[in-house]
Amino acid sequence: MLSLVIVNNPKDWDFNIDNVEVVPAKTYVTDPEFSEIRNVRIYNLCRSYRYQSIGYYVSLLSEARGHKVFPSVSTIQDLKSLSVIRIISDELDQIIQKSLSKIKSKTFDLDIYFGQSATKLHENLSRQLYNLFQAPLLKANFVFNNKKWVLQNINPISLNEIPDTHKKHAAEFAKQ
Repeated sequence: MLSLVIVNNPKDWDFNIDNVEVVPAKTYVTDPEFSEIRNVRIYNLCRSYRYQSIGYYVSLLSEARGHKVFPSVSTIQDLKSLSVIRIISDELDQIIQKSLSKIKSKTFDLDIYFGQSATKLHENLSRQLYNLFQAPLLKANFVFNNKKWVLQNINPISLNEIPDTHKKHAAEFAKQ
């Protein structure tokens, strides 16, 4: 299966991965060549998925073309829904409490790259969140209140939001 990484600007993608083609978002949306391709996996790494943004249209068009896209339009919508996030927090409560039990602060941000975390301790939680919100790059925000951790928010992040200390991990996870 062919893998395409769609970005706003190819300079955003600084990982060297075999068998992955990097395509500018405008090219993917406008070049008829991409509508003919079958059996393709699209990793939409545009900077924004807001309604009517180029990132939103990449996911929408990918689905219309029959491509397997991450994130899908339904995932983009779920990421905006606070009620979905509350339900997920309840469903994953045991995993959240176990994963974050050693955190001493009142807030915690978990970066998830292609379903994985740079910290082994949060590996299971990262995988579970990715399985529910299949977007390549995510940041989950947790708060500690009433004696337990709660998922406050989960958002897609762009490539330029990956901290330098995590880039090596993100590249490794992207290759996998």
